[in-house]
Amino acid sequence: MNQKVTTFVVFTTGQIGKACKVAPRTVGKWHDSGALKGHRLPGGRDRRFPLDSVVSFLFENGMETHLNALAVLMESKKMLLGPLVDLLIEQEMPQKELTAFLVMHRIEHPELNPRTEDAKAA
Repeated sequence: MNQKVTTFVVFTTGQIGKACKVAPRTVGKWHDSGALKGHRLPGGRDRRFPLDSVVSFLFENGMETHLNALAVLMESKKMLLGPLVDLLIEQEMPQKELTAFLVMHRIEHPELNPRTEDAKAA
């Protein structure tokens, strides 16, 4: 049985701002304009943005260069990078850039590197 585990990863305005090298207020403006999908927490001004919304926003706005900073942020928070890699594949990131991303973050992904499956079977 091969079931996919879903992980819900969310970010704050500050985390996205740091990854994109903008002020948290700018991230709030992206959200207010509807460009970045997310939600406000009840009873406050705080906002949260799901990983898939952040990745879609970066691709739609030509900001893919900030994906590495996002991955570093995720690693520093002990978050798994698997959901991010799955979204990059879903966004059809060019193979050369995706491979460089995987190498940079020392990620092995069986769908992209069949040799890892062959080595396990041997």
